[in-house]
Amino acid sequence: MFTIKIAELKIRINNIFSFSNEFCKDYLIEDDDKYDFSITPTMELINKEHDESLPIDYPLPYCESIVIYRLIALRLYKYNSFVMHGALIRVNDEGFIFLAKSGVGKTTHLKMYLDTFKENAEIINGDKPIIKYIDGKFYGYGTPYNGKENMGVNKRVEIKGICFLKRGAINFAKKMDKDEASTLIFNQILLPNNLEDYDILINLLNIFISKINTVSLECNLEKEACLVSYKALGGKI
Repeated sequence: MFTIKIAELKIRINNIFSFSNEFCKDYLIEDDDKYDFSITPTMELINKEHDESLPIDYPLPYCESIVIYRLIALRLYKYNSFVMHGALIRVNDEGFIFLAKSGVGKTTHLKMYLDTFKENAEIINGDKPIIKYIDGKFYGYGTPYNGKENMGVNKRVEIKGICFLKRGAINFAKKMDKDEASTLIFNQILLPNNLEDYDILINLLNIFISKINTVSLECNLEKEACLVSYKALGGKI
């Protein structure tokens, strides 16, 4: 058993395998009786995750870590938060989220940002950040779940824009229609398992779309691509 703090929430984890403690080491806090909620990954859920991973055959401790994040994600809606499958990067003091299908070059695009903006850029979470609505603003948070490249830090940043990457011969960005953006974002979120939380999520997404700049970018693998997306997203020059 241990306690972590992510997205301003203290969460107690009633784990089975010690791997989960090590996996969440950068988010551990003192374990006491003051926490927002607790989750309990059962062997039934862990075995189910393992069976669904076949034929890759992930070890059970690793499967537990996946179950833990899914259980956390399903509790976030009541805290005006949700997990998004995408990459969150900070440039200066602004956050931008990048979404793309596998193989398009999302990681390459992020590395272009790091190479271009140097110490003024860092990846907050490379795979599944938590998005939280606080006092009229949306913030993106790092979590232990950073993707296979393990790119991320235990920080937060206010989100200014979101960009959908597509492979193209030239670099071309355009403002997205709100309906199209809503559908694409919706497809990158773990959906609730009850109607009450579903209503909360839909309301959050409507606010999110109304406040956040959304663009699509057809891009190649040249360095110019990140400058085109940054300009389209309204980043500070």
